[in-house]
Amino acid sequence: MTAIIDGPASELFRPVGMGKGAGMAVVEMRGVPGEMARAAAEHGPGGRCVCWGIPFLVKGVVPIARGTVRAKVAPIRARWLVFLHTADVPSAESARLSKRGRGMMGDHAADYVVLYDDGHEERLPVRRRWEVGPWQKPWGDNAMVAVGWQKPRPVRASGEQTNPKWGWSQTRVAYPDLGPFVCWLWAWDNPRPRARIVGFRFEPVHGAVLLFGISAGDVAEHPLRWGARRKAILTLSRGETFDPALDDRGLLKCVSLDLGQVIS
Repeated sequence: MTAIIDGPASELFRPVGMGKGAGMAVVEMRGVPGEMARAAAEHGPGGRCVCWGIPFLVKGVVPIARGTVRAKVAPIRARWLVFLHTADVPSAESARLSKRGRGMMGDHAADYVVLYDDGHEERLPVRRRWEVGPWQKPWGDNAMVAVGWQKPRPVRASGEQTNPKWGWSQTRVAYPDLGPFVCWLWAWDNPRPRARIVGFRFEPVHGAVLLFGISAGDVAEHPLRWGARRKAILTLSRGETFDPALDDRGLLKCVSLDLGQVIS
């Protein structure tokens, strides 16, 4: 597993540490397809990660495939919970029989039940290509209310900074939501932000879902929603020159963006 960092972490979010026993080793993932488990072990997130400016602490993986998984957390209050997770890839035959298309859009994969200290519960349905997407993503099979785990990043033209994919460099922006393993971010607006959350119950419904982490935050707007285009003019310190070179993660030395997306 690898630490995924696509920029600086926002101070408006904090990782949610799940209790002992929630995280399980990949080899113990009963009910999870073997290819998916192996890809998660090799390419999945691990350690301290930052996805779309939101920090996660991934100590293991919660397989939601066979039986209910319970997790206790230190009491927290939050307006938003952001889940870092992914789902298995439905077989072509099951997709054909369901008549939901290749990604089985809307298929009920799991329920996440949020537990409050006053005994109240909130049940969150997790549906394919809505709140979660597949760990292997064909081009164009995006989710309706979730995003790929790494946010869009700037790309310089190949003539300015050598890029092996010359054609893609002309777009000036890359959305790294493909690859050998893909996770998804889903932000849930908590209707009881003043009540204390003390745990979760994860219940499989159809297929397998892997949950890697949860982050809690307090912002006024949806943290993953694309907003209207905005421009900013930045003044550097006297004698400082802007360096347009991008590192391997598509990040700049002089400018860092936590929440929000690069569109141009």
